[in-house]
Amino acid sequence: MIKVLESTLASVDGVKGIHNLRIRQAGKKIFADVHLEVDRKLTVKEAHSICDEAERRLKQKLSNVDIVIHIEPEGEEQSQYV
Repeated sequence: MIKVLESTLASVDGVKGIHNLRIRQAGKKIFADVHLEVDRKLTVKEAHSICDEAERRLKQKLSNVDIVIHIEPEGEEQSQYV
């Protein structure tokens, strides 16, 4: 399951990196959330289009997936919460 999600997300044009992929299942439904890295020079609209395409491709492969995608600029350091 993880490999399918990772390879599908990585195949989307504009995705520069993937991290913090979390998956859980409730019955037949799969819930996932992930952080995708994109070029930091993209507009919000362009980054959102990448997100939409990633979600569309995942739902083509796994119709029972519900995913939340968080877009980040490529190379951005992870926030540290105290």
